Amino acid sequence: MKQELSTGDFVEIAFHTRSGAIRGMAEMLNPTTKFQSACLQPFRFIALADDDHRKLRMALESALDRSFLDPVSDELQTPSGF
Repeated sequence: MKQELSTGDFVEIAFHTRSGAIRGMAEMLNPTTKFQSACLQPFRFIALADDDHRKLRMALESALDRSFLDPVSDELQTPSGF
């Protein structure tokens, strides 16, 4: 997003995951990072259908499994010499 929304704004949000499309209502939280051409702003779901909740849970579990099996961060890897 190019410009932050007001904290507390209610929005309809939709995005695609490997588990399928997820759509729900969300409340915008305080922006965390601002760039010259974009802004990262967290949100929390306030309304999510059961099927969307299931797809979101599956997508998060899949992402956690991938990060556990294939860490990309040096912080997660054991330093050499130990």
